[in-house]
Amino acid sequence: DSITTLTGGNLPEQLIQYSTNVKADMIAMEVEVRSNILTDYFRSFLNDLINQSKCPILTIPLKD
Repeated sequence: DSITTLTGGNLPEQLIQYSTNVKADMIAMEVEVRSNILTDYFRSFLNDLINQSKCPILTIPLKD
């Protein structure tokens, strides 16, 4: 297992490029159900990712 950190710039584009480089079959992301400023930003990121990626995106809602 390894950890890759994405920083700066267009993060959805970076994640798509990374998934292409590692030949990922799918991108899985956890999504927090309740809303706050951080989750609102993350949803925007996730929306961009879904709209730009050719790789399937699996979203998993987190329960409280």
